Amino acid sequence: MNLAFDLIARSSSWLDLEDVQNLLVAGTGNGSLINSIQREYLNENYHFLLKTQRMRSWEKRRNNTLAWMKYNNWKESFHGEIESESSMKGVENYLHTLEHCKPFYDLTASVERGILEITQYLIAIGHNCNEQRTVDNSHFESMQRPLNHALTNPCDSMLQYLLSLKDIEVNYTFQSTFSNSIIHFAAGDQNVSIKNLHLFLSHPNTRASINTRDGIGKSPLHYLCWFLPNDYEEKMELFLKAGANASAYGNDFKDSLQVIQQAAKHRRRDVEGGENLLKMYGAIEIRVGP
Repeated sequence: MNLAFDLIARSSSWLDLEDVQNLLVAGTGNGSLINSIQREYLNENYHFLLKTQRMRSWEKRRNNTLAWMKYNNWKESFHGEIESESSMKGVENYLHTLEHCKPFYDLTASVERGILEITQYLIAIGHNCNEQRTVDNSHFESMQRPLNHALTNPCDSMLQYLLSLKDIEVNYTFQSTFSNSIIHFAAGDQNVSIKNLHLFLSHPNTRASINTRDGIGKSPLHYLCWFLPNDYEEKMELFLKAGANASAYGNDFKDSLQVIQQAAKHRRRDVEGGENLLKMYGAIEIRVGP
């Protein structure tokens, strides 16, 4: 009987989490089978994390990671030796070489995965909440920090936590090529939700930089008017209420109203709602000719 249990458990290593959960439900009442499945599929199977990393859905990656953590002592696996004076060796050392294990020991990766428990632990043991890496994608360089990833997380708990840290920096250069800042990124990126943008703009240090300019004089509001994310009107209202200057000009002498009109033609979008909102906050339309 134990051999049969082991065969079922080993086959579970190649199933999706949902199928394994169904298998666990089917095995309710059979403790030996359930223990075998948990041991093979979650307790000792780091291959599960590799499959998780390859998933395209952020929600699935996050939920699968949480499921793996439920049956594992992840602190001991990834940090047991770090907390002592001895150097890492054995399995702990090996795990730190695996890309799919990165969310458990790398702060930015933990934020990107959306696992608040790990992020809080890493910061508690001394990781820098403002750690920065330069990413070169051949067109421009971007400065990646945990806050970038928290802004684009589908849930807001990670962003709330980072913004609550007294040492968090909310106004830093995002792209050195254009000399723009993280608030420009928040304004123009499609993946920043309304809720996350509201949280970000509510931080007092963010409000202080609401009209910061990039290398060509563009403000975050200009970015929003140009990129026109699907929920741009709601985001525009958040920026304007936070103190964004609707009539500010860039180095090209175009204000936000002219930028959004140009974007409407370029992207073939109806921006009447955005135009009216900008006018309510002081943008003046100037037309040349009849």
